[in-house]
Amino acid sequence: MEVKLNQISHFCLGSCAKRLALPEIMFLKSCSAFCLGSRPPCSHLLTLALWTFGPLALRSRSSLTESFPFVPMCLCYFVPRSPNSLENSSLLRYSNFMDITPDNPIGLIADSHGKNDLLHRAIRTVRQNGAETIIHLGDLCDSLDPHSAEDTVNILQQNNIPGVLGNNEYSIISEHHNAHVQNISSQVLDYLSGLPYILDLGPLCFAHSAPFEWPAATHRPIMDFLPHLMKQNPFPFDILFRGHSHTPSILEIEDGEIKEIPVQSGTTIKLRRDTRYVITVGAVEKASSALFLPGEYEIVFLNIGRM
Repeated sequence: MEVKLNQISHFCLGSCAKRLALPEIMFLKSCSAFCLGSRPPCSHLLTLALWTFGPLALRSRSSLTESFPFVPMCLCYFVPRSPNSLENSSLLRYSNFMDITPDNPIGLIADSHGKNDLLHRAIRTVRQNGAETIIHLGDLCDSLDPHSAEDTVNILQQNNIPGVLGNNEYSIISEHHNAHVQNISSQVLDYLSGLPYILDLGPLCFAHSAPFEWPAATHRPIMDFLPHLMKQNPFPFDILFRGHSHTPSILEIEDGEIKEIPVQSGTTIKLRRDTRYVITVGAVEKASSALFLPGEYEIVFLNIGRM
């Protein structure tokens, strides 16, 4: 009887993976250890709950922890939102004003962590240096002190600045029923829930940490993912712009080798078009920002100054 129930559980998890448009093996690895490792009948009840309500919860931009408080946070870190869901695609929201041509300078800011005075200063700095488009690379909020999130969202919307999902935004979305974040407005939660994991603009990729559409990619170090990325043919991007690490850096990827290029605020680095790069722009919280010049194929690291 137990063998039959386990077979049914595996079938339900596999079916859930298909409904979520996930690689089945990834979903099974993530969920089976938790659901099938529990004592019956709990394991089978949890599996049935995931199979029945999981896709609905994710499609409505709710987290599993919101729908099922008994599902631990660690499980949700392996379950991405459905990549096929148009209502979650913030690329559609941004398409009206992200008019990027090979000659449009792109301002890059990240990790402002609710420091809105510094966020204003960063926006002003990259614009004064010629940025026509600005992208926020995640962690626009502070999950431990999220009450400035509404002002942050207003600043980004008023300045037409698209962003990507950071680990702090993911924590707020997942834990907003907890005491320290329960007063966040539904409008702010909707905005944060609508942030994409990745923005792709041709050969340019923008993410908080790693260019994958699941929550673990917002908080794990990029070096955890580079061996997998380097096995892909063709390589998935020419340049990955990212935040998360608060110190500016450039990783140059060529012929299977990774080389770190030293950078500091105020420097301009000429990039090679036949080489792949991972560029960490640094944290607004640490007075850093950057400017990418597509025509010149250069990255300029800027100091926004401190208040």
